[in-house]
Amino acid sequence: METLLNVENLCVGCAEFTIVKNVSFQVQKGQVVGIVGESGCGKSTMLKSIVDLSDNNVFVQGGQIQFNDLELTKLNEKKLRALRGAEICMIFQKPETALDPLIKVRDQFFECVKYHSKSRVSKDECYKKSKRLLEKLHFDNTDRVLNSYSFELSGGMNQRVALAMAMINEPQLILADEPTSALDVSVQSQVVRTMVELRENYGTSILMVTHNMNIVAQMVDVIGVMYGGRLVELGSKDEVLNYPMHPYTRALIDAIPQMDGSRPVGIDGVPPSFSKSIAGCPFSSRCGFLKNKCDNSLPPMAFITDRHWVLCHNEVAK
Repeated sequence: METLLNVENLCVGCAEFTIVKNVSFQVQKGQVVGIVGESGCGKSTMLKSIVDLSDNNVFVQGGQIQFNDLELTKLNEKKLRALRGAEICMIFQKPETALDPLIKVRDQFFECVKYHSKSRVSKDECYKKSKRLLEKLHFDNTDRVLNSYSFELSGGMNQRVALAMAMINEPQLILADEPTSALDVSVQSQVVRTMVELRENYGTSILMVTHNMNIVAQMVDVIGVMYGGRLVELGSKDEVLNYPMHPYTRALIDAIPQMDGSRPVGIDGVPPSFSKSIAGCPFSSRCGFLKNKCDNSLPPMAFITDRHWVLCHNEVAK
């Protein structure tokens, strides 16, 4: 497979401390990659940094972000703006913050085309294209949706509209920041189906961050597990879910509710503060396999298979 996005040793933070620490992974063309971890692990900060949409005072401190043949960390704002919306699109956790409540949905589709498309398209052409796109994504009464304001639609419909809006210019990569966390379970399945169909119909690559292991189990090809600003395990979906090697990965899986009625197991303790310097494994204070060296040195990368690696001193990961 051909590499679309290559992130190497990415460090992101502010002047006082580092949030994302030496994160490396790849997204191949047509692939869906999911980065999972509990709230506050740095996954959203990492995602936003790819297209320089980080919060105030947060910036890339080091590393490389290569998209096709471009090094994104070296592009100026004008060139980044040309990529956003055209080649790389961002889907946010709360669609109501991304959609303008004062403008009808059809006009927001046209704004996306007007400012990000490589070719000029009239309003009528954009309306027809938007209508066809919504129909492919199983929207009923597409004319009503396009002529509505965002506050007249449900949260799930808004999120699916945001996905369709991201696809109007047929980008190569979608960055999805917790796209289902604000939705109920039944609507989550609709959004997941929409994202899967985008990949199947358009060959779009997706990089998604989430804390929902059930979502990644349904739709991703590769899973990266993030804790304390670091990727602690990375592998194919089957490898990570069926043969989890890091204690934190196992804890995340144990916390998933089961259909047999067994109670999920919580994780004791709290995540580390980014402002606190940690010499060893960031999960050591919550780990049931703790050893002396876990607190004193960062584990080396241990390869389980060619595509599956883990950061852990524990023998079970060797």
